[in-house]
Amino acid sequence: MLIGEDWMAEHQVKLDFGKRELKYLDDHGQKVILPFVCHGVTPLMQAPGRWQATVRLAKTVKLGTTTRSIVRMKVDAADGTTGIFLPKPTPKRHLLLAPTVDTVRDGVIRVAVLNVEGRREKLPARDVLGTWVPYSGHGSRPMRLCSCWR
Repeated sequence: MLIGEDWMAEHQVKLDFGKRELKYLDDHGQKVILPFVCHGVTPLMQAPGRWQATVRLAKTVKLGTTTRSIVRMKVDAADGTTGIFLPKPTPKRHLLLAPTVDTVRDGVIRVAVLNVEGRREKLPARDVLGTWVPYSGHGSRPMRLCSCWR
């Protein structure tokens, strides 16, 4: 489900990332709670194995409480290749790794990580954090048609 910012502002939606719930009041004043999960896009994870690469941290990273950090992750792909990072489901519910489109530079991509709980966390190097799928851009819309999204 994709929900727009205007709808969320109009209904005063609250996102609880710790409980993974979206909360708001409906038109009759009833409280509505919708559970959600943060997973990668499934069809892309089913691409042939030769088109995927495992993503690991470039070095151990310490994340502060309730912060957003840009983390450098190693990818076994040629420099200049554009692709999509799809995070692996993790038991650490308070850490949200964003699915990201990036270009490989020096064997590394950058991914945003949100630590939404009030405790520090350490992401160890060498742990598999997701999959990187090369993206050719075929079938994408020209940027002139997407100016309303910027």
